[in-house]
Amino acid sequence: MGKEILMKYSEIDTALSQLRLSAQALDPSFPQDIKGLNVLDTMDKLSDINTKLEALLKSYQALLIKSEQMAGSSVELMRAADQKLSTVSTSILK
Repeated sequence: MGKEILMKYSEIDTALSQLRLSAQALDPSFPQDIKGLNVLDTMDKLSDINTKLEALLKSYQALLIKSEQMAGSSVELMRAADQKLSTVSTSILK
């Protein structure tokens, strides 16, 4: 039982904060009216692709934010468990 998991909470918090900021800064929007006076089928297809890609990027952004929140919650649970174990260990050793 001599194995130890070392968590550097400040580094984890920094990484999660950077992930959250990057996810929130993601701009999934595309120009809506790229066709203008152009009536080519290619423009219709490109517009459709842009709409689908925008929806995909919005889903990805939401997933990143949810992932960051879940990771943050896991870190907080681990931090609380560490604190509890530290308190229990200290009281047992006294």
